Formats: sequence, C-alpha cells, structure tokens
Amino acid sequence: MARCYFPLHFLTTLFLFLAVSSLPSRALTVEIQALLYFKNQLKDPLNSLASWKDTESPCDFIGISCDQISGRVIGISLEGKSLCGEISPSISALQSLSSLMPPWNSISGELPLDLINCSNLRVLNLTGNDLKGTIPDLSALTSLEILDLSFNYFSGGFPVWVGKLTNLVSLGLGQNDFEDSKIPENLGNLKNLKWFFLAGANLQGEIPEPIFGLKALQTLDFSSNILWGEISKAISNLQSLYKIELFSNNFTGGIPPEENCLQGLGICRIWRPFLSTETTFPENLLWQFLLALANDFSGDFPESYAECKTLERFRVSKNHLSGKIADGIWGLPSAKIIDFGDNGFSGGISSDIRISVNLNQLFLQNNRFSGVLPSELGRLFQLEKLSASNNSFSGEIPYQIEDMKQLSSLHLEENSLSGSIPSELGQCTGLVDLNFAGNSLTGSIPDTLTMLNSLNSLNLSQNKLSGLIPENLEKLKLSSIDFSENQLSGRIPSDLLVMGGDQAFLENMNLCIDQRLRNETRTVISVCNGNLSTNIIAENKLALLYISSVLVLIFAGFLFVYSNHESYLEDLEKGQDPNWKLESFHPTQFNADEIVKLL
Repeated sequence: MARCYFPLHFLTTLFLFLAVSSLPSRALTVEIQALLYFKNQLKDPLNSLASWKDTESPCDFIGISCDQISGRVIGISLEGKSLCGEISPSISALQSLSSLMPPWNSISGELPLDLINCSNLRVLNLTGNDLKGTIPDLSALTSLEILDLSFNYFSGGFPVWVGKLTNLVSLGLGQNDFEDSKIPENLGNLKNLKWFFLAGANLQGEIPEPIFGLKALQTLDFSSNILWGEISKAISNLQSLYKIELFSNNFTGGIPPEENCLQGLGICRIWRPFLSTETTFPENLLWQFLLALANDFSGDFPESYAECKTLERFRVSKNHLSGKIADGIWGLPSAKIIDFGDNGFSGGISSDIRISVNLNQLFLQNNRFSGVLPSELGRLFQLEKLSASNNSFSGEIPYQIEDMKQLSSLHLEENSLSGSIPSELGQCTGLVDLNFAGNSLTGSIPDTLTMLNSLNSLNLSQNKLSGLIPENLEKLKLSSIDFSENQLSGRIPSDLLVMGGDQAFLENMNLCIDQRLRNETRTVISVCNGNLSTNIIAENKLALLYISSVLVLIFAGFLFVYSNHESYLEDLEKGQDPNWKLESFHPTQFNADEIVKLL
C-alpha cells in the first residue's frame, strides 16, 4: 500500500479542491481535473496541449494513453514539446499511471515526492529537463523498471535508495550535479539491469566489486567521473556486455589480458586516461565499434585487425602509434569511419581502400604518410570527408576524385602534391570545404571550380598556381578564401577582394585591382595599370578581329564561287563557251601593332 505524507496529501487535496471550484459546474472526473491542473502548471509555447480541454474523457488528450477496459489514464508521453514550468503534485491522483515520460523539455523545479502515490508506475523518464534539488526517495515505487533522471540539475548526495528498486532494467542518473559520492555497493542488487548510465555524476573512488555481478548488463557507462584504481578481473562476469564507456577517469592498468570478456564486444570506448599505462595496443579484440582515442598507445598497429570485417567505426587517433598500416586494415567493407589521425604512421594508402565502399569519413591528418594518393579513392562513392593534411603525400591529385559525388570536405593541405588541380573536381558539386594549401600545385585555377555552388571555404594558398582568377568564382557563396603566395596574375574579381581582404591575395606579384575598387577600399594591392589593361583588351580584340576576318574571307570565297557557278549555268543555257578562269587572291596581312592603333 502506497505511503502518504500528511502535509503533501493535504496540499494535493487542496489543489484538487481549488481546481474543481474554478472549473465549470458540470462534474469532471478526478483524472481530468488532475491533468488540467498539471497543464496549468506548464507553459506550452507550441500549443501542444491544445486538446487538453474540459471533455468527458482524458483519453482524447494528446500524449495520453488509457486502459481499454477501465478508461483510466495509464500513460503520459510528451517528449520534446518545449514545455516549461513545474510538475504539479496533482499527477499523484492518477492511481493507474504506469508511465510518465516528458523527456527533453525545459521542465524545472523539484521532483514532487507525491509521485510515490502512483504505486503502479513502471516508467519514469524525465531526462533532458531542468529539474533541480535533491531527488526525493522514490524507493516505494517498487514496480519501476525504467528510471531515467539523467541530464538534469539534481544536486545533493547520490540517491542510495535506488539500490532497493530491484525490478529496474534501465537506470540513468548521469549528467547531474550530485555532491562528490562513491558508487553505492547496493547497486549490485539490481540483477535485472541492462542499461546503466552514471556518466558525469561526480562519482569518485573505485568501482565496487558487486557491480561486476550484474550479469544482465549490456551497456555500462561510468565515463567522465573521478573513478580510480584498476579494473577488476571480475569484469569477465559481464558476459552480456555490449557497450562499455569508462573514458575520462583516473583508472590505472588495463583490461586484464587473460580475460576474454570483451572479445566480440560491440562498442568499446577506452579514451584516456582509461588504460593510461597500456602502451601496446591490445590484440584479438573483435569489435563493431573500436574507439580508442586520446590514449598513450604506442608501437605498430596489430595486423590482426584486418580480420575485423564487422568494424563500422575505427578510431585510434591522438595516440603515439607508428609504422605502416597493413593493407587489409585499409580495406574494411563495413567501415563508415576510419580515423588514424594525429599519430606517427608512415607508408602509403593501400589500394585495398577500394574495399571500404561504405566509408563516410577518412581521417589521416598529422602523420607521416607518403606516396601518391591512389586512384582507388575514387571508388569511395559514399565518402563525405577526407582529411589527409600535414603528411608527405606526393604526385598528382587523382582525377578519379570526380566520382566522389558525396564529398563535402577535402583537406590535402601541407603535403608535397604536384601537378595541376584536376578540372574533374568540378563534378564534386557537394563540396563545402576545399583546402589544397601548402603544396606544389601548378597550372591555372580550373574554371570548373565555379560549378561548386555549395562551396563555402576555398584555400589554394602557398602553391605555384598561375594565370587568371576565374571571374565567376565571385558568384559562389564563399565566406573564406585564400589565394596568397602563388604566381597568379590579372585582375582580382571585386567581390572576392571584398570578401577575402588583402591577405587572401598577397605575394602574387602580378595581381591587381580596378581603380574604382582602390578608391572604395583600403587595399595595398596595386591598381591595374594602363599598359596591362590595354594589352589584355588588345589581345582579346585582336583574337576577335582575326576570327572575324577569317570568317569574312571564307564567306566571300563562297559567294565568289557561287556567283561564277550561276554565270556558268547561264552561259550553258545560251550555248556560249564558258571561258572563265578563277584567279587567286591573297588575304590581307594584318600587323598586330597596326590593328591596336586603329582600335
């Protein structure tokens, strides 16, 4: 039988009395009164509760579910409705309530103790709100199977009473502002627990041994706390464990190597400083997700990981790993992310990369990779991000890059790439971020770059590019641009200068701007002088005049032949002897300087 505290019970009764007296005279059920008062305590900017009105049945209210036989309210589900305000104690009048779920709103205030009167409650999910204060003792709710109060602002001591809720399957108390506390040993009583989330809860000390007796656990997340000590060998008891997250603590040692409890584990995040004294990367671990970022691993990467064909996320960045990566590791058919960044890896990218057909992101930055970028990269049709900056890649950028239609970010800066920028790059119309700075690229900026309508950032600085800057680049939605330290020439498109400023074009000796733009901006870039402007105009007009002259001569010759042919036919009709001859003629020889003077 549910306990009832006199003062709160009195307040609840008073609330209901006031609600009845303020509503229309016709009788309302207690549950409708309770729900309407619950609504009145909330602010509803999206008008999500518009259907909560004075009706005959609360079953018509949005987010309300009822028992099909009794018609009583059994569930409240109001996820992500932007609700704010406080939880009314009137909710305790819903005696049949089994599920209260208003997660991811902005509900504030304290959690009312009156909830213990809802003795049938099996699901209480208030995650992602602004609740504060000490969590009241809800141990009387012995039917609870799901309790998620994570991502709030609860304070006070860690709720030790949770260990009495032995029917719990899911428990989330992480990301709150509890006082520094130890993990209660009585949490080991929760034998049915499958999901256990205590991340960011100001927990300290060692993980109690009873926790490793929770054999039903599938997810264990104690990350971002102040836990220390070695991981107990009893971790091998967690045979159902699928996901373990212990990063951002002060653990020492590593996973006991003689145990195989984590072999076949789906997700393992072992971020620093978990395994902080482990210097060799562990072998024989077959995971779906391998996330070992920001540790102190060193040495070569085990070739055995080439057999992990089920790996989807493979991230070992920010370690001290070195040596060459085995060919087979480049070719992981299920991988969506491969992240080798920020290590000391050497060698090249294997052509086996073509096998990683599901790859979305490839991170290779800040290593010692070398060799050419293989043409097989073009087989990565799903690739969205490629970061290979600050390495020693050489050779040309493969033109097969045109097949990477999903590419949005391409970073190849700070390498030794040579040759021209492939014009085929214009086929990657989804590109948003493009950086080729700090290479030895030559030739002109291809006009096809003007086809990249989604481009936001373009950096081609510190290369050996020459020729003109394509005029139509200024039509793109660029917010960042850098063409500095090249060998570019000609006029800078005015919109590009306004957007990038002088620094985007410095150290290009032959770049200039119009006098009008010089008057409007405080630029130090030279004005295009008369000779330069005149020569460019003259060259263009000369080419046009030459083409026009050729066309005129061809047309004149055609008319001449046609007219003589007509005369010949007339002579034949008159019986006359068509004695005519076609005399040669010489085209006029044009001198470029003379033409310029005539213009």
